[in-house]
Amino acid sequence: MADDVPKKAPVPIIININKLRNMTICNEEQEHQIAEAIRPILKKYGGVCIVCDAKSIVS
Repeated sequence: MADDVPKKAPVPIIININKLRNMTICNEEQEHQIAEAIRPILKKYGGVCIVCDAKSIVS
């Protein structure tokens, strides 16, 4: 009976690089390393990397 069950086809994974978003929290030393690692990806696919200094608000 188990042989009668059709096997599922693999599901394709589609990544739309135009919709890729990432938020990374790091210290100042890591900021430069991350920016340099992202630069080749931006050159190849285009896009924007925004780096900002954020302050946390605690109630």
